[in-house]
Amino acid sequence: MKKLLTLIFVLVSLNVFSQKIDTIKASIQVQPIQINALTKDSVFQLTWNVFGLGRDTLPATSYIQLYDRKGKKIQEMNVTIPYSVLKVWDEDIVVDNYILTFLGLKKR
Repeated sequence: MKKLLTLIFVLVSLNVFSQKIDTIKASIQVQPIQINALTKDSVFQLTWNVFGLGRDTLPATSYIQLYDRKGKKIQEMNVTIPYSVLKVWDEDIVVDNYILTFLGLKKR
């Protein structure tokens, strides 16, 4: 009986620690960092959208949303993406890296 209870407790504890934080679909997971000292909000993931992109509208503007561990939106902002980044935009990783560098965040 003790072995069975021990096994159940071990399996439950492993399940609790193995859960991911990916609560927002298609978000970028970042190293947790506190972004608001008053409310003690920490960012764990972010999403971005680029809008106003055309052949003659450079640089473009991106809309960024920052989320906490539970998926609650804690901040939103606009970041201008310069032409030098857009020129080499073959994959989304280029814009990902620019936004993370601009905000001082690191991927997890």
